[in-house]
Amino acid sequence: MKGEKNMKHCELKDSQLSKKDEQETEIKNELKDEHKSVLPTSLKPTLETKSKAKKRSRSNNSFKKDSESPTKKKKKEKDDKKEVWKWWKEEKDKKKGGTKWTTLIHGGPLFPPAYEPLPKTVNFKYNGSNMALNPEAEEVATFYARLLDHEYTTKDIFNNNFFKDWRKTMTFEERWIIKDLDKCDFSQIQNYFISETEKRKEMTKEEKLKLRKEREKEQKEYGIALIDGHEQKIANFRIEPPGLFRGRGEHPKMGCLKRRILPEDVIINCSK
Repeated sequence: MKGEKNMKHCELKDSQLSKKDEQETEIKNELKDEHKSVLPTSLKPTLETKSKAKKRSRSNNSFKKDSESPTKKKKKEKDDKKEVWKWWKEEKDKKKGGTKWTTLIHGGPLFPPAYEPLPKTVNFKYNGSNMALNPEAEEVATFYARLLDHEYTTKDIFNNNFFKDWRKTMTFEERWIIKDLDKCDFSQIQNYFISETEKRKEMTKEEKLKLRKEREKEQKEYGIALIDGHEQKIANFRIEPPGLFRGRGEHPKMGCLKRRILPEDVIINCSK
């Protein structure tokens, strides 16, 4: 009898606990529902807001596509209209014996501008006194003056090679006077070119536009070649300006003069 009573007592306890658990879960669910109802309507993701967001994203994408600049569209149209010359598909019989072309027309290379002498207020000094140099020697002196702030001018190999090649551009009288690089003063020339670079940075929009148009004109004149009547772009049509060879590491020829290339130094390959 006692065992039966204990069993009934345990069953009552279990039923009471299960009822309590059910009540707790119901309370929790009610609290969650209340919390959701408290949230502002603007934060609730509804079907209407989702559809509006999709429409907005679609309209933005379409606006971006439509808002492409007309210049870009024109460029694309021009590129599409230009026919690409597929020279590799031409018949081999047309060009026998390794002939690459029959007619080649181009404007030749573009030479760097001629040297402009320094203003009379800018002087080179030797042993503390002003000294005039011939134009060729003066130009080479400007190459060295521009590199005074660089590490190259602190190296003996660079200075020795420069001084040797620089003396070759001097007259007999200049060589007789200038015999030591340490006595040369390039400070005025250096300051002049620093001020020139600052002026270029402060250029107006009109001046920059003028330079851009000049470059475009040069590109049209020298940057296109006609090969068998087909236009082909020339990657590099500018001849390297004169200067001092720098090299990498401890190159034995660093500081040597890269002389100005003249028209008589160039052989052009073109049709008659």
